[in-house]
Amino acid sequence: MPTEPSHSVALSRHQRLAMIAATICFLIGWFHTGQGLSNYRILGSEYGGFVLATGLLLIMILAYNKAIKGSAVGLGFYLLCAAITFVCNLNSFYPNYRANSLIREELRQHRTDLGDLRESIKTAFQDVQLNAMAASVREKSGQLQKQCKMRGFGPLTEQVLKDIESELGRSFTRLRLGSTQEDWDRCARDYAELIENALQAKLSENRYVDKLNDIRQAEDYYTLFSRKIDETLADTTEIKQVPAYVEDLIKGYRDSCKKAMSLLADEKKNQALHGDKTKSEFRCNPAYSSPNVELNTFSHTFKSVWATLSDGGTVAVVLISLFIDFLVPLALYLLVRVDANSQDGVFWTSGGKRVGPSVRG
Repeated sequence: MPTEPSHSVALSRHQRLAMIAATICFLIGWFHTGQGLSNYRILGSEYGGFVLATGLLLIMILAYNKAIKGSAVGLGFYLLCAAITFVCNLNSFYPNYRANSLIREELRQHRTDLGDLRESIKTAFQDVQLNAMAASVREKSGQLQKQCKMRGFGPLTEQVLKDIESELGRSFTRLRLGSTQEDWDRCARDYAELIENALQAKLSENRYVDKLNDIRQAEDYYTLFSRKIDETLADTTEIKQVPAYVEDLIKGYRDSCKKAMSLLADEKKNQALHGDKTKSEFRCNPAYSSPNVELNTFSHTFKSVWATLSDGGTVAVVLISLFIDFLVPLALYLLVRVDANSQDGVFWTSGGKRVGPSVRG
């Protein structure tokens, strides 16, 4: 009849070989555990994580040694340590192997988002009537200035000025033309200034200038950062960190977004949407951010792994970590462990047949 296993027996040759193989896995896990903790600067250093990793390594080796001798407590400690190292290993492997593809995909998305914001702001703020009025007034102002400089302030010039007054909804005091070229040039400049000031006042009634500025700003941001993104993506060098300019890109997106939302909120409040209900549907993200700015952190790794679990690269990284921390050591454990049906390290079936040789070191 088989006896209870003795946890103090010496390891058999097979068990020693399994212990060596498992220890190799543990050493690989030790290195990547230290790397996975480097971002947290344990003990104030990026290498501080290796101190914790070393402690875990020693516990795992001792616990695994006990486990293959039949100790359930040893097995429990090994599994606990393996779970910790698995988390740390994943936080090392995932950023190292997936950072380049993740960041490149993020940059492409930033380019798309900036383009969408630009088009949304144009759609929301582009006012065809005001644009046409402003263009018409400026064209007529140019005609008037030309007439003034040629001492042509006659019936034609008067009609141009009346047309401008009609479009702007206000009248202008007639200026003295003078009798010299200097007087005529000054008169032309004065009319140009009066008309432009009146035009700006007219446009400002609907915060038109602010809208144009936001349209231009969104366009400028798209042009600037699209160029930077294209340059980055064209470079075949592995990208390990989010480029520094992404911080400015995010700030630019948020600025344009918040200004647009503020302008539209004012329009809605004043019921000045010109009857175009589609403008109230403008959407943007005032909390826009980089999904990979926290690369090399546990929170980023597990959120990103979950989000990309259908990706072959992510599956490969998860499997590598599982093999190192669990699958290989547990497979070896199942092959050489001493269990309740063993006698001094010799395996038996329930019928009493020997199924494994007892080999003493």
